[in-house]
Amino acid sequence: MNLRHYRHLALALLSCTFLWCKAVMAEQIFIVSVFPQFSPATIHQDWTQLLSRVEQATGFRFQLRIYNQFQKLDADIAAGIPDFAFLNAYQMITAKKVQGYIPLVRPQREITGILVVRADSPIRQLADLNAQTVAFPAETAFAASTYLRSLLAEKEKITIQPSYVGSLDNVYRQVLRGDAVAGGGGKASLNRQPPQVQTGLRILYTTPATTPHVLAAHPRVSELERKKIVQALLDLSKEPTGQSTLASVELSQPIAVEYQRDYSALEKLHLERYITPASPSK
Repeated sequence: MNLRHYRHLALALLSCTFLWCKAVMAEQIFIVSVFPQFSPATIHQDWTQLLSRVEQATGFRFQLRIYNQFQKLDADIAAGIPDFAFLNAYQMITAKKVQGYIPLVRPQREITGILVVRADSPIRQLADLNAQTVAFPAETAFAASTYLRSLLAEKEKITIQPSYVGSLDNVYRQVLRGDAVAGGGGKASLNRQPPQVQTGLRILYTTPATTPHVLAAHPRVSELERKKIVQALLDLSKEPTGQSTLASVELSQPIAVEYQRDYSALEKLHLERYITPASPSK
């Protein structure tokens, strides 16, 4: 075989390798996990719509992973399973520590947690909650749990008995049934409840505004891929239909973020004091 034939063979092999790599890249599907802020049906509907728009803009493909409990998402984050994850601020801190997740975008507007009681409850002030059972979605829920509990304990000097019921929907049900005298939630999730739930509850306390949730990426996602995702979301916010789609997942007016600038300050709150350490594996 002469030199010319070797060159043709080398070019053919390079071409095949390029086509194979291109096919592998085309088949890649990013896993996107979303914390259980709303019901699974609502999350599926709203996030499927958003991810479809991002797929069109980037050429990437996504697989949505939905959870009915915070603990299941926390376990997946600890294992580094999601390529992208929509997390609350406390989960972002943890995800950075355990897997190096990188925050990408968050809504411009800050969020507040709320404490609700039954509309006909005799409880009128926070002091009435001393030694009472208060429902929370999970230990690692942020504005509706860790941040709220830290304020009750350290600022308001209120001692409560927390009960973790798995989701925000469950919190509102527990309070309505009288299984808990109060419950931690958020205005966005309360506004999505059926009318009878909203009218059956009363907001007793609202936290100061704090850092909102964030879309983060695992470090295995390349910088180029991360930038494409961020740009697609920022572009969506510039058109009316895109604004509506982003608002439905609580990502209105997205802004690019950095961990040190936007989330590292929350570490000083030491919210881990309100999280029960995991039991060692046997």
